[in-house]
Order: sequence, then C-alpha cells, then structure tokens
Amino acid sequence: MTEPDAPNKVGLDIRTAVRSKSKILKAFAKIEESALLHMRAYMSKLGLYEWAPDYEQSPYSQYNVAMRICAIDLFRYLTSSTFYDFLRIDSRYLNDVAFITRLYDHFVHHYMYQKWEQEVRSPGASLTTVERNTASANRKRSDPSRQTKSFGKTMIDTLRATGKTREATVRSNRKVSEISQRQPSQLNVPAQAMPIQYYSPAWWNRQPEVLRRALKPSLVVVFAPSSVTDFFSHKSETACKTVTQLTSEYGHDVFKSYDLEYLDARKGKEREAALDEMDEDGESTGSREDDRDEEPEGAESDSASMAEFIDTDEGSGESDGSFADDDGENGYLSDDSESASEEEGEEGESLADEMIALAEENNLADQDDVMEGPSDDTGDQSNDSEEDMAQATATAAGNSNVGGRNEEHNTYG
Repeated sequence: MTEPDAPNKVGLDIRTAVRSKSKILKAFAKIEESALLHMRAYMSKLGLYEWAPDYEQSPYSQYNVAMRICAIDLFRYLTSSTFYDFLRIDSRYLNDVAFITRLYDHFVHHYMYQKWEQEVRSPGASLTTVERNTASANRKRSDPSRQTKSFGKTMIDTLRATGKTREATVRSNRKVSEISQRQPSQLNVPAQAMPIQYYSPAWWNRQPEVLRRALKPSLVVVFAPSSVTDFFSHKSETACKTVTQLTSEYGHDVFKSYDLEYLDARKGKEREAALDEMDEDGESTGSREDDRDEEPEGAESDSASMAEFIDTDEGSGESDGSFADDDGENGYLSDDSESASEEEGEEGESLADEMIALAEENNLADQDDVMEGPSDDTGDQSNDSEEDMAQATATAAGNSNVGGRNEEHNTYG
C-alpha cells in the first residue's frame, strides 16, 4: 500500500472553492457579529489588541508564536462553526494542525515577508505588482490572441500624439459653419446721461439744440485723451487717475471740442434783457461794475443784507403781496393797480439794483439823503441803527415798484 499523497491545499483554490473574487470580499464583509466578538475575546485572552506579525523578529519569537496560535485557533473555530462556509473549505483537514501550521508559515513568513521586503526597498512596488498581475490575469482569461494583437501603451501614446486616433479623425471630419465677419454696431437711439467723451465731437456739433438738451450728458472726463485706445493697461493715465483728477486736468481741452452753448443760453438771454433795461435808464454796465469793484470792505455785509431783504420781500414788508401805507396799515392794490404793477415788475427790479449800487458806492455814508425821498412811507422811524437804514432803503425800493412808476394807480385797497 502506498500512502496517499500529502494534500497541498485546504480548499482555498480559487478555481474550485470560490466563484469570484468580488464575492469573497462581499462575504467577508457580512460575517456575523458573534464571530467578531469571539475574535476580540480570544485576542484579549492572549493579551493582543491587534493581529500584526513582526517581520523584524524571528518567526519563532514569543510574539510571532502568539500570533501563529491566535490565527490557527480562530481559523479552526470559525470554520467548524460554519462562519466560513462561503469559502467552501474542506473540513477534513481541520484536525491536521501540523499541515495548517506549515501552510500558515508559508503564507505569512515567506510570501507576505517577500512583499514586505519589496515595499521597504521601494515604496509602492507592491501595488504596482498587484496591478500588473491583475492585468495579466484578465488577458489570460480572454482569447490568447489578444496578447499578440493588443497595442502597447507606447504605441497608443504615439498615435494620440500624432493625432491619428478615432477622436482626432472625427474632429477633423466634423463640419463647422464659419463665423460671419462682425461689423461695428450702430445704436438707433443715442444713449442719455452718458459722459460727454462718449459722443463724437463731430456728431455732437451736428445735432440740433433740442436733441443735445435731451441727451443731458455728464460733463466729466473718464479717460485721458492720450489713452483713447489703451483702456485696460495698468500703466495708462486712465487706470492711474480718478475721474475727478482727469476732469480737472483735461476738462478744458476736452470740453472746448463740444458745442455746449445751450447750457448757458437761458442765463445769457436774461443778462441781455437786464443790460437793455439798464441802457434805457441811462446806466452803463461798465460803470456799475467799476463802482462795485471799488466797494469798501466795511460795506459788504450791509449791502448783502439789503440785497437779501429786497429779494425776499420785494420791498413790501409782507409775503402775501400787501404793503404798508402812510399810517402803517396793510392794504391791497386794486385790479387796475395789480395789472400795472405786474407790467412794471422788471423795471422795479432794476431800480432796486440801482438803489443797492448807490448805497455801496457811498459806503452807506449818505443813506440819509437816499431815504429822504420815501419819508412819507417810513413815517417817524429812527435812522440810528443799521437795521433801520436797511428797512428804509427796502421800503423805498418797494414804493418805486408799486407807485413810483405808476402814480396814477397809487391807490390803496
């Protein structure tokens, strides 16, 4: 009789014991909790909190012997308790402790030890080996002709670099419509409230005054004239200065290219009307300006107070159109008098200006002579204080507006 051949496996062969590698991983993740509790209790009994052989010690050191006993005993217990039935282990070899010990030493202290040495010499080598072995196994399970017909990584990279791949071919054959040439766009309606520089000077000056008024441009300089085409450079003046600085520096040169007379047209007409009235009264503008230039410093506050008083109350002393009569009572003009006073309003304003100019010329020294004319209206008021003199002068100007130029309507209500 011959002894039976020694077994070389314990039902762990992948081809016969396991259907697929992924199922093994899923099965190990579903081990019952009672098995895990038994593992922890047994390791605690041996004084171990982690199962990890030490390859720097001898395989038969006290620490590695404890690891060997823990692994073999737990494997035998879990296999006999049907926790490892998904591995389809042959239970006939569970009592052959010597065979299981040799199997443990071969796998742990030979196969895994070589991988540990390789990883110590070059970190990452173990993972590279696993990937290479997986790719080889996949090729072997397929048609053997793939080994000779497959393209290597170098050949694939070469085709991709030269643009001869399928993606490059599809891209080259794709029909793309051409983009039409863009032309400068034109606004149908000019934009309003824009900085004056956004409008072309030639276009602006051709537009009628009504359109220029409606656009209401902002009189500011937003970019320097020397950097018209350099908006985005950090070295240009437009990027280095604020709008206020650009306006103060280039405002005169920029604004003179635009026709902006319409902005001051109304004020110019009012000034011309005032000058015409003064010419009719025999008063020249130049003499009045010269007289005002020669005004003493002490008379500035008095003339300003009289001008404010006359502009506010129009010499009447009341805001509702009434005026003081000889007895100090308020009265109102009749209908004829009101219409006449409205027609003579502008002339009355010029007379008030003349009164102020005369007061400034004489430095308020001869105000007693100026106030002698309307003495009937002012009554017995005292001329000692500056306030009384200002009120008397204002009253005289008011009487000139209402009754001085229209004596035939000098009636009271």
